[in-house]
Amino acid sequence: MFEYFKDENRYCIITEILSGGELFEKIKKNPNGHFSESKARVYMRQILQAVNYMHKKGYVHRDVKPENLLIDGSDGSLKLIDFGLSIHLKPGMKLKDR
Repeated sequence: MFEYFKDENRYCIITEILSGGELFEKIKKNPNGHFSESKARVYMRQILQAVNYMHKKGYVHRDVKPENLLIDGSDGSLKLIDFGLSIHLKPGMKLKDR
């Protein structure tokens, strides 16, 4: 994230350009409709690292899906986007307490 700003209705996040598109589109274009085990392992590691980072900061994304994962065209890494359903939990708070 480079910058963010807020208007009356929403927050806007400014990030780098991710020219690789959505993970969902890459899955659809794949002839078998899935990735090799080694490619899936790389993607899953990145997804779990992103979710773990958010949880350590007290945030829950609540909408992790292939459409919300963009691919960086320069190195193929995934970036988690669309935090519209995310929530911040205070220390000791659980989702059911919200």
